[in-house]
Amino acid sequence: MKLNKLNDTSEHMEKLTFVFCLVLLTVFIVIGFSLLTSMEKTESEIKSVQNKITAIESSGDENKTLEQTQLNFIENEMVRHQDFIETQRQHLMWLVSLIGAIGIFLIGFFGFRTRAEIQNTIAKQELDISESGINHYIGGNENRQYLETAIQRERKAQNAKILFIETEYRKLMLDGTKIYFNEKVESYLQAYNFLKFLPTKDKNPHEWTINYEDFMEMTSDKTLQLKIENPTKNYETDIKSKLDGYDLVIYEIPNRRIEGKVTGDYDEVLEKIMEVDHKLYKAIYDHCKKEEIYCIVYTRNGHIKSLEDSFYTSIANFNINIIQTATTVLNSMICLKN
Repeated sequence: MKLNKLNDTSEHMEKLTFVFCLVLLTVFIVIGFSLLTSMEKTESEIKSVQNKITAIESSGDENKTLEQTQLNFIENEMVRHQDFIETQRQHLMWLVSLIGAIGIFLIGFFGFRTRAEIQNTIAKQELDISESGINHYIGGNENRQYLETAIQRERKAQNAKILFIETEYRKLMLDGTKIYFNEKVESYLQAYNFLKFLPTKDKNPHEWTINYEDFMEMTSDKTLQLKIENPTKNYETDIKSKLDGYDLVIYEIPNRRIEGKVTGDYDEVLEKIMEVDHKLYKAIYDHCKKEEIYCIVYTRNGHIKSLEDSFYTSIANFNINIIQTATTVLNSMICLKN
């Protein structure tokens, strides 16, 4: 049926082109014939005038003045007719050129349009045949759409940009009655190890390392001293600039575990430090929620205070959790955020 439709379209355009050329030729013949008839009539009148001139010139000297007047008049009429013939000849040439140019342009236009429509029809037919064949091979249009969605999801996951936010932090130590920060800086978010298991093409990690404990110190009376009122406020500008453009953010917060027997002073200091952790965590969470960036909060073997309405943020406590969660988020990205 589609081949018949293609042939009908081609034949229709060919007939249309033929009719147009026929009409154009008829108009050209009528106009040309009219001009030629006018020119022949004028030439006939010129010959008649020439005969009169010859007759007058061959007559005697009688009525010479009157004859001379008639002769001048006739000569003027002959010149006027010759000018008219020349003008008509130029008009005819101009008309022929114009009709020929227009005819060539229109014939070429119709021919190009016919070829273009035939090519488009053939291309559409090939696409329909291909889709029909694929649908038949894989068991229907629904299966084909499912495969297309899966391919798009895979491409989206492969091209996703991931930002790793590593936190360099020190453990809170207790030596008898002395509370202090351990000098050893720790960070467990090793981007290279995680990227090996994630379905992304880019295996070069994008990292941002923060260490806001530089704004904290222990005093001699076992209390936590903040050098500035709110250390997390210094990171608000960086959060906006560094997180934008990423599809997934994996953010490590310090693992503030309590091990062994501790004093009440230790618990109090630890609560203050964890409150600062929570403020920075909430600032990153709020930005991801506002910009619709997926975020995974990671604390290795630790605990974290939950946040409400965390649609774009999830929590992972172990390495395998972060790999599973990140893979699920990347593969679901086309469904949730297109």
